[in-house]
Amino acid sequence: MNHLIKNTLFLYLLLTFKGVYAGQYVSDDDLEQLRTTKSCMKCDFSYSTIKQWNVHFESLVSNSSFTGAFIDSSNFRGSDFSGCTLTRLKVLNTLLVQSNFSNARMQYIVFNNVQLSGSKLVNAQLQNANLSYTNLSSVDFTGANTQGVIFDHALLIGSNITIAQLNRAKSLSCAVMPDGTVYPANKNDKCDLGL
Repeated sequence: MNHLIKNTLFLYLLLTFKGVYAGQYVSDDDLEQLRTTKSCMKCDFSYSTIKQWNVHFESLVSNSSFTGAFIDSSNFRGSDFSGCTLTRLKVLNTLLVQSNFSNARMQYIVFNNVQLSGSKLVNAQLQNANLSYTNLSSVDFTGANTQGVIFDHALLIGSNITIAQLNRAKSLSCAVMPDGTVYPANKNDKCDLGL
């Protein structure tokens, strides 16, 4: 009987793992379409890795999923991410200037050393996002949900982020505010303005 229970448990765990893995599948066709045409709407890029894509400015990927994806050292300047699901997306050292993230679901994203100046985050769901060291100058935050966002060392100068949105943030250590003032440092943090 003990052997039967072990086999049943093993089979259950195997099927559970397979189900989780299958849910983390990225469509190679979608990724190739984006790579070659700079356009792929309603596509699935979940858990994909995009590194050093430097000619993908003005890409059209609206209503696509980038859940759990990783983007590094790429140029998506002027791209349309409106309506996308970007939950747990991690982006490093990437140019997203003047891009559209209106109505995007961006919970738990990590953007570090990302250039978003002039972008639209209208009605974006940014709960618990980490936007440390991100250039958010002149960004449109109209209707954006900033509950729990980390804006440490972020550049917010010229953006229309409201006091209410800033008050919902988790941390603003050393952030440059819309009026150009620097928010005080958190304990054990130094404000270096080398953004």
